[in-house]
Amino acid sequence: MLERLVAGLGIFGLVSLVACGPDGGGSGGTSAGGAAGQTGAAGAAPGGGGSPGGNPGAASCAQQITPNPTGGCAPRVVTPAVCAEVDLTNGQSYEVAWTTDGTGCETPWTACVAGNPVSDPNSVCVKLSENVNAGISRTGGIANIAASDLEGLTSDNGVYHLLIASFYGSHLGSVAFRVKK
Repeated sequence: MLERLVAGLGIFGLVSLVACGPDGGGSGGTSAGGAAGQTGAAGAAPGGGGSPGGNPGAASCAQQITPNPTGGCAPRVVTPAVCAEVDLTNGQSYEVAWTTDGTGCETPWTACVAGNPVSDPNSVCVKLSENVNAGISRTGGIANIAASDLEGLTSDNGVYHLLIASFYGSHLGSVAFRVKK
């Protein structure tokens, strides 16, 4: 399972935060500790839909952290798929996977999971160094997550957000997924 980093490295340590206005457009930006030269943005998507019974609607699965594909390395999340249900009941784990589609990148990777709504206090990030025997290489990787990895994170609609970033903070944005735990 994933081991958490020391406190202080949240999901917005990788991105710049831009508040969204009612139309979904940016209404001004504040830096949230992003890497130098970084231009990625994140914000809460407007509205959220969701149907009775707690099933999130399509708007709930909208990308919350927009891509920041700097340099030649931009990892993309392979699993989970957008809005996929991840079953973590009864001690089950789920295999998270990412790829660069062949481009070699410096490691460690940074993997972040955030609850909903996305915020630094509602996120956890881990560093994943190259270890081919464990399924992590310079062109992607796999890691298992369990319900215990999400402890302390909250979601108002059962949706969580995954982001995988390269050593220099390049990423293709977050992927929203539903969790059954």
